[in-house]
Amino acid sequence: MLANRKLYKRHFFAFQILLVIVGSLMCFLWGKSYAFGFLLGSLLMFFANVIFLLRLFLRKAQYHPFKEVCILYACEFAKLMMVAVGTILIAIYVQPKFLPYIVGLLVLQLAMWVMPLFMKLTHLNNLKTKE
Repeated sequence: MLANRKLYKRHFFAFQILLVIVGSLMCFLWGKSYAFGFLLGSLLMFFANVIFLLRLFLRKAQYHPFKEVCILYACEFAKLMMVAVGTILIAIYVQPKFLPYIVGLLVLQLAMWVMPLFMKLTHLNNLKTKE
């Protein structure tokens, strides 16, 4: 299922960093505290996405589909737990503006929806080279 997929990690991470920078600059129009809140939320989700993607797209043999789905859900659970614990710690110790913080989390989570644009099938290239 995912063993024959390749993610252009550099392009996808650059896309996420671009979203962090553009979103922070847009929030800066309302003030430093809003930009800081967006930056915190988006950076937390960025690091959670990095952990999710690095575990999910390790080079591996193709597993049984049930194992692939279990790995997917385990990675997503770890990502959500990291965001939940990070949000609690940030709320206690940093206390940012929470509307831009939540928007930062959502923008970077929605960036995962465009992840298929940064993927390619590797087995198709292998078939072309064998011919």
